[in-house]
Amino acid sequence: HVSATHASTSPGPQTPRRDSRLLADSTRPRPLPFPMFRRRTARPFCARKAEAARRTGVLAPPRSSSSLLFSRRVGTPSRRSRRGLSIMWAAGQRRQRWGVTLALATASMAVATTAIAVQSLSGRKRAGALAKPAAPRMVVRTVTTGVTLKPGDCAQWEKELRKAAETNMKVAAALKEAGFEVQSTRITTNPFEEYIQTDSVDLAIRDAKEIERVATKAGISLISLGPATRSEAVQLIPNIIQSSSILSVSIPVGLKNGAPDYARALEAAEACINISRNTPGGIGNFQLAVSFNARPNIPFFPVGFHRGQSASFAIGCESTPVVSQAMMEAGKEGEVTLEQLGPAIREAMERDMKTIDKIAKECERKMGVWYDGMDTSVAPNPNELSLTKGYEASGLGRFGESGSLCVSSIITSAAKSIGVRRTGYSGLMLPPLEDYGLAHMAMDTYTISDLLLYSAVCGVGLDTVPVPGNTPATKLAALYCDCASLAFRLDKPLTARLFPVVGKKAGEMTTFNSPYMCNGKIFEVP
Repeated sequence: HVSATHASTSPGPQTPRRDSRLLADSTRPRPLPFPMFRRRTARPFCARKAEAARRTGVLAPPRSSSSLLFSRRVGTPSRRSRRGLSIMWAAGQRRQRWGVTLALATASMAVATTAIAVQSLSGRKRAGALAKPAAPRMVVRTVTTGVTLKPGDCAQWEKELRKAAETNMKVAAALKEAGFEVQSTRITTNPFEEYIQTDSVDLAIRDAKEIERVATKAGISLISLGPATRSEAVQLIPNIIQSSSILSVSIPVGLKNGAPDYARALEAAEACINISRNTPGGIGNFQLAVSFNARPNIPFFPVGFHRGQSASFAIGCESTPVVSQAMMEAGKEGEVTLEQLGPAIREAMERDMKTIDKIAKECERKMGVWYDGMDTSVAPNPNELSLTKGYEASGLGRFGESGSLCVSSIITSAAKSIGVRRTGYSGLMLPPLEDYGLAHMAMDTYTISDLLLYSAVCGVGLDTVPVPGNTPATKLAALYCDCASLAFRLDKPLTARLFPVVGKKAGEMTTFNSPYMCNGKIFEVP
């Protein structure tokens, strides 16, 4: 209540006293930006501690200066106290932010320390992974376009060959743009006896020379004239090969009454011996293949030929280094199992083959030229990693020893399982003079009989096999009949490309000077 002294000295009429709660509500400032100081807060923390101390008899710690800024009766701080609280709140916020920053920095340092520790613990394994050589890139050995030529029409020959050369150039450019090496572009034709005059040697050579002139003019470096299906055409082959180094031909040996055509096999053997005697070192046989059950549109030479009214193209790759590297890497991981070998080879081949196949299909769409597919054969290069290294890494011994047939079958199965449009052999190639490892082991760990055995599960047959120069034609014909029997019995394409080396015996080294072959020991014909 108001005292008498105050009442007597107060000027003017006396006004009744207003309730303090109403006064507090009317003069209440705006809430501070932190909830603990709002009007709705029951009591400050320090006041609650003091009251608890009074009830329990426990002496409370002295109240801090901040707790004295509160008025329990009114419940709101003064302007001065509000300013002090704001300063204290800002300082607390800064401390909180610095605390969060310090916590984040500490956590980052802990993560970095853990990573460094993990790196140091696995240092040897990581060093081994970094030292692992990069997987070799697939090489495109050939882009081959097939055309059909008409008899005696030189203008049509030039037109078709030029169009085929343009197709090869566009496909090769697309592959090179994607980062692939393209070694060569080639052209195949229908069987040459359908458009070259075979009535005499002179007429045949004249037409062959015209084909070579047109091809050279169009920028074509290799052309296959296709197979000779008649005896008169077979007899012209040695003369055609002697007249040109860019023309390739083939002699198919089929079946007669369910048995290999021995007469045709003997004609092919005589042509092979003729070429060996009339070309330098017998190198002309590089352009001749004796084929068995061969289909059209094989991109590899010399067996490739074309069938169909319109042009088409196919692609052949050089994948032996890729396959051998994959087998070696699988062997490094420990004891490799045969079940793991096939998937490892397939994965390595598909890595680039699917990209090449996609590019080829896009070229087909843009150019309107049919894409026959890719020959996924495991083809070697005499200057690259040998396939024999992969055989050794498989754990079944060296090439030619027990287990080689098994590994050959696994490689062929992997090549035939590639998810692309396939054509040609699509199997394993084992040419002794195109793989330095095979050339080195010739007549030491394997023979011609072994190559025939592997042909049952491989893709080519007897390719680039040197034999003594005095081998009779009847023995060569017998080898051809063996290949024919395998090809037709197993319904697969096979070829034989034998090299009789004049003046050389079995076990001696060849002396070929060719960028496409290496030199090795001459095989004995069984």
